[in-house]
Amino acid sequence: MEYTVKLVIFDLEEQQGVLNGGIIGSSYYVRNNSDDIECVINFEMIGMCRPEPNTQVTPSLVKWIRPQLYRAVENNNHRGDFIRN
Repeated sequence: MEYTVKLVIFDLEEQQGVLNGGIIGSSYYVRNNSDDIECVINFEMIGMCRPEPNTQVTPSLVKWIRPQLYRAVENNNHRGDFIRN
């Protein structure tokens, strides 16, 4: 069986937040693509770095689900200059 492999990169995924109209690029791709997709490998947020204060926005539930992570972001003045697990 033959397969086609595509490298697809999306923009505007967090433009307005997932709950408020985000995932614009990937949604457009899915609506306008007739491929039978077998697998997706998602490299979320690779290359994002914003050292200015208040550039790291965390979903509201992070404060309750991952309080240690939220405190680290808060203590760093909400800078988007790190990657955490």
